[in-house]
Amino acid sequence: MRTLEAVVTAGGTSEPIDDVRVLTNISTGRFGHAIADELVARGVKTTEICPKNTLVKLGRNDEVEYQIFYTADDLKNLLFEQPTAPDVIFQAAAVADYKPVRVEGKISSDQDELQLTLAKNPKIISELRDRYGKEAFIIGFKLLSNVSEEQLVAAALKQVKDNRLNLVVANDLQNLHDGQHPITIVTPEGGAIEFDGERGQVAKRLVDFVLKRAGVHWYHSEQWDTVEDCLGERKLFKEALDLAHKMNLFTDESGNVSASLNNWHVTVSPRRVDKAKLGAESAIPAHVDHMRRIVMYEGEHKPSIDTGVNSSLFEIYPDVTAMLHFHNGWGRMDAVTEFPYPCGVTEEAKELHKAIGPDYLANFSVELVHHGFLLGMNEGDVNRLNSEWDELVESFTAHVYEVAENVEMQPGLLRPIFDGVHVAGIIYDNPEGAAFYLAEQSRKFGLGKRVLDQLVKRKYTIRTVDDCNVRDFYKKHGFSESYDAEQGVYLLKSPNT
Repeated sequence: MRTLEAVVTAGGTSEPIDDVRVLTNISTGRFGHAIADELVARGVKTTEICPKNTLVKLGRNDEVEYQIFYTADDLKNLLFEQPTAPDVIFQAAAVADYKPVRVEGKISSDQDELQLTLAKNPKIISELRDRYGKEAFIIGFKLLSNVSEEQLVAAALKQVKDNRLNLVVANDLQNLHDGQHPITIVTPEGGAIEFDGERGQVAKRLVDFVLKRAGVHWYHSEQWDTVEDCLGERKLFKEALDLAHKMNLFTDESGNVSASLNNWHVTVSPRRVDKAKLGAESAIPAHVDHMRRIVMYEGEHKPSIDTGVNSSLFEIYPDVTAMLHFHNGWGRMDAVTEFPYPCGVTEEAKELHKAIGPDYLANFSVELVHHGFLLGMNEGDVNRLNSEWDELVESFTAHVYEVAENVEMQPGLLRPIFDGVHVAGIIYDNPEGAAFYLAEQSRKFGLGKRVLDQLVKRKYTIRTVDDCNVRDFYKKHGFSESYDAEQGVYLLKSPNT
C-alpha cells in the first residue's frame, strides 16, 4: 500500500518594506506545526513549509521534512514545486494579502509620518486545484475576528466553493487563547462541524477527520453517445420533482432528484443548476458501472454527483423507485448516518446502507449528518405525500386565519415537517419570524421538541399571537419574548441568537 504524502504550510509571511523592515502578521504556526506532528504519527510522509522562526520557537520533529519560506512568493514557489504531487495539502499559513512596494536601502526614520504603497498578493489557495488536480485533497483555512458564527461559516463556505476545496477550517481569533483552539470544519455540502479543546487535541481530531474524508473512492462521470432511456423513469422523475417543488424543498443548486425502474439505469437531475427552477426535461439518463465506479451519461450536462450513490441504493432496495435529497429540511428521519462522507463516493453509499439497514418497509428516510435529508420512495409514496401536504397546508392556513386574520404568509416559505416518510406538519420557514404546526395525530411523540431543537440550532425567531397558546412552550425552552405592537404579534427569540 502506497504511503500517503502530505504538505502542511504554517506560520506567517514576511514582506520586505525596505532592506531592514518587513510587513508581517501575528501567526505563530503552532496549529500547522501540530497538524504536521499528527500526520507523521499516522505514518503519513509529511513536509512542513514554514518560516525559520517557527522552527526556532517550536522545535523540529525528526520525521518531518521542513522547507523554509519568508515571503508569499517563496511559499508559492515551494508549494508549487514539490517533487511529487501531495495527496493532502493543509494550506494553514497566514499569507499576506498585500505586500509593500519595496524601497531600496533603508527608509529614513526622521519623518513623523510614513506612507507605504501596497500591492495585492496573488491568492495561492485559488491556484492549488489547477496545479495538483482533482486527486489532491486540499484544506483551506479561514481566520476572522469578532464575527458571528453565521458570518464565519458563510465566509468559509464561499472559500470552499470559489477555490474548489475539499474542506475549510474556520475560526475566530477572539476564541484562540490559553492553548484552546476551537475550529469549525466547513464542507462543500454546507456542513459545519465544530471541534473544541486544546490545540494538540483539535489537531488530532482534524487529522483523523481529513484522512477519513480523503481516503474514499469516487465515482467518475463519462459522457456516452447513447444511454438507454426509459419513459417510465422520466415519469417517476417528473412526479418526484413536482413534489419537491410543491413542498419548496429546493432553494438553490444543492440537492438532487433520481428515479429508477428496477433496472441498471437511472434518471437524475443535472449538477450545478438551480433545482428550484429545474424542469423535468432536464432529466439525464445514466448507467452506473459499480465495479469500475463509472457513471455513463448522455448529453452535455453532467449528472448529479450522487448518481453512483443513488444507483447503488436503488439496487439494494428494489422497491424504491424515486429519491429526493434536499438540504435544511425539518423534522426527523427514520435513520441518521454517523460520518459526513463527501457526495459521490462509495463510502457514502455504504454509510447510508448501514443507517437504513436490511429491515426497511419499501421506503426509507435518512438524515445525512451535517449534510441534509434523503427520502427513498416507492410509486405509491409520491401520491400519498402529495395528499398529506395538501391536507396540512389547508389545515395550517385555516388555523392561521382563525387566530390572526391580518397575518400574511408567503406560500413559497411553507415547507414540510417530516416524520419518516410522512408529512407530519408545516413550517413557515422564515428566519425573520417562523411558525410551525403539527398534525394532531403527530403531537405528543417528541416531534415538536425535535423541530424546536432545529429552530434553536438555526437561530430562528418565532412569530405568534395570543390565541395560539404556545408562548409558554417556547419560553420554557429558553426563548426570550417581546411584543410587536404594530403587527400585533409576539416575537420569541432563540436562546442562542
